[in-house]
Formats: sequence, structure tokens, C-alpha cells
Amino acid sequence: MELGNEFLARRELLAEKQQSGCAFSSCQRSLKRSSGVKNAGNTGPVMIHTADPAAFFTPLDRFNERWHELNAHPDWLFFGEQFTPRKELVSQFHRAVAKHPKTTFIGGPLRQHAEDLASVGKALDEHPT
Repeated sequence: MELGNEFLARRELLAEKQQSGCAFSSCQRSLKRSSGVKNAGNTGPVMIHTADPAAFFTPLDRFNERWHELNAHPDWLFFGEQFTPRKELVSQFHRAVAKHPKTTFIGGPLRQHAEDLASVGKALDEHPT
């Protein structure tokens, strides 16, 4: 299945913006904002949306379960060298949680692993906050 020219043009424009620093994925923005919170445990819970569904980080081809959704919203696709890999984003979130054990973190959706409940359970066992 070929991608349309309009889709490719929008992806190219988004890639240019990201390389120039004009645009970041919501996950990267959230993590950058949270990294400076020193007294978060004293102010209440911190909610961080770190990563989108795993399909948003895989090639947009006929095997991608979110093909129709991503074709309609190409700026939601975070696949390629210009993007931080999903695994690294999730690791950054887990390091932030470990660094601030007195802070209650709300990591939605399901602590970034809605597709893998075993990893959600493991993460909650390690850091129940």
C-alpha cells in the first residue's frame, strides 16, 4: 500500500520542524517539563504522558494496526531516526520515578504500556508511586 503524496509532504514538514527545534512530541515535552520539578512530592501528584501507543513508533505500513489513524494524523507517527525511540522515552520516565520516590506519578495511559500489562505490573511492583 503506497502512501499518498500529501501524507509524505506533511511528514517531511514535521521532520523539518523537529530538526530545527520548533516541534517536539508530546512525550518529549512532558518529560522535559517534569525533569525540573524538585519539590513535586510536596505539591501533589505529577501526571506525565510519556509515550503514545507502540504502533505510533513503528513503520507506517500494512502491518501497522493503527494505519488508518496515523494516515489521517501523520504528525502522530514517531518512527524514524529523528525521533527518540519509544523504549528510551519509557526508560526516562522510569528513571524519573525512581529518582523521586516520595512523588506520586500518574503515568497514563497505564504507565505507557497499555499493550503489555505484564510490564505495567512489573513497573508498579518496582515503583508503586
